[in-house]
Amino acid sequence: MYITANRDRWLNVTIATLILLIIIALLKYDSYALVYWDAHLQTHLAAQGTTLFNKLFSALANPIMGGIYAVALWFFLWGFKHKLIATWVLGTYFIGQLWFVVLRWWVARPRPAAHSATLTSASFPSHHFFTVVLLCYLVWIAVFPWITENWHRWLLTILMIALCLLVALARIRMNAAFPIDMVGTLLLTYIWGQVAQAIYLNWFARLQNLTIFRHSDFN
Repeated sequence: MYITANRDRWLNVTIATLILLIIIALLKYDSYALVYWDAHLQTHLAAQGTTLFNKLFSALANPIMGGIYAVALWFFLWGFKHKLIATWVLGTYFIGQLWFVVLRWWVARPRPAAHSATLTSASFPSHHFFTVVLLCYLVWIAVFPWITENWHRWLLTILMIALCLLVALARIRMNAAFPIDMVGTLLLTYIWGQVAQAIYLNWFARLQNLTIFRHSDFN
């Protein structure tokens, strides 16, 4: 089963949304405590120069590459007749990217002072971190149900968590984002992921009547 009903889903989404809005409000009104400690922590984590480590994990999580990964995941699932969840994966990724752009435009937080001159977009949320966390979430939903060995599940889980942490650290060390940007990104991904799951449960079963999805599993 890909997605199960959760009676606490909307309560959890509401709480996460409130926390995200509080963080955004503190940033937009330049809360001294939040901005000071965020910048202080970022300064201590930032690297002297852009190392190969930072470049590698930043490149792996590039949003353009993320789109390629999402299409590859869709192709893989579709090929094995998991057409409904494959379509959901693709829609969740690209619609999530649109929501991300809207939120980043609204918050418009400047990047750290030492950021690369080639970075002209806002800092909050982190686009690279959002991309990698969303992709890992999609793998967890769409691929994990087909993994039968528990140790395979644990290994993939550990690898995905490590990848997300390394991408977050790389972006901070490259002065491309602040630590609080990562917190906001996690909240945004969680909120969108829960909404996308509800959409799947409420709407995708009806698509089974369409010829293109007739031989696909639903849940």
